[in-house]
Amino acid sequence: MKSLYIAHTPYHVLLASTLAASAEEDRERHLVSVLDSDMAELLRSLELDEDPPFDHVYSIPGTLDTTGRRGELRKKVNSLRVRRYVNCERPDELYTFNDHRPESQAAFDALGDDVRRIYVEDGTAAYARFPPADEWTRLGYLKAKLFYGPWRRNPRLLGTTDWIDEVRLVFPDHALPEVRANPVVPIPRESVLVLADADWFRRYVEQSGVDETLDRLDALVFVTHSNYVGDISNYVELLETLVDRLTERGFRVGLKYHPREKQKAFEFDRDDVEVLSRGVSAEVLYVADPTLDFVVGGMSTALLTARWLLDDATVVSLTEVLQQSNRELPDVFERLGIHVPESRSEVAQVPIRR
Repeated sequence: MKSLYIAHTPYHVLLASTLAASAEEDRERHLVSVLDSDMAELLRSLELDEDPPFDHVYSIPGTLDTTGRRGELRKKVNSLRVRRYVNCERPDELYTFNDHRPESQAAFDALGDDVRRIYVEDGTAAYARFPPADEWTRLGYLKAKLFYGPWRRNPRLLGTTDWIDEVRLVFPDHALPEVRANPVVPIPRESVLVLADADWFRRYVEQSGVDETLDRLDALVFVTHSNYVGDISNYVELLETLVDRLTERGFRVGLKYHPREKQKAFEFDRDDVEVLSRGVSAEVLYVADPTLDFVVGGMSTALLTARWLLDDATVVSLTEVLQQSNRELPDVFERLGIHVPESRSEVAQVPIRR
């Protein structure tokens, strides 16, 4: 028996590690890591472990440093690499966190009907409909088929390609009905938090300095990518006001920029705020310290996972104040107990407590 996990981000690696650790002892476990994020140090900690969750880790270059045509070419090469790897290993279970990506679709297509194909949620995309990043025209559809192969597809929602046999979800009751069309298996919170005791995770937390950083923090501010902020000066002022409220109440604040924020569209120059490494994922921070008191962000997955993994934190989304376009996600946030203020005056009234 053999399982294969295709991961693109540190959060994917954490969830894949959780699933692999709970697999049968006689099951072989392979991780294919597509380096779309800065996770080399995380993977190195995994590979150095004496008892790692994976029997083999196969890393391939991702799109971290490429865009446009070069990025598409790299995805094409990667889909061929993954197909070759899958044909060689012949797993009977294949886990993907993004069934839109050609790497996962190539793997699905290479396998027979007797293989279980499992979609593991990627975060907010399982709970709200977002405009497709790449809306295919009829000509685009034809080009994609010719470039990649006849198997290439463009699902409007992640987890809904007809290859999928099963889905794994954090909040099954709140997921989109299309995603829940296949059999659903919940991901237990405890199965992720137990990673804090794994040698490879502790090594990564120590080597990246996360443990020392978290010792100095009570609250985290996740800065929204500048592409999704209409009025940057107004947004900076809003965050400054919120940080002032936190520090006045004795909170020690950490600030984390979006990992794909290339330019310094805005910057906070404050001695009372600690800027965290972009390469360390929110979920690593939560697992390392589930007692954090306060988390604020826009409409990112980091808010969902904060509500899931942290013990009793106040979680705040500024998506309505920023007038971000999605209408479903604020409703999901509110049902999960995440505060969604609709104006700056309401932001000033968000409860800040320890």
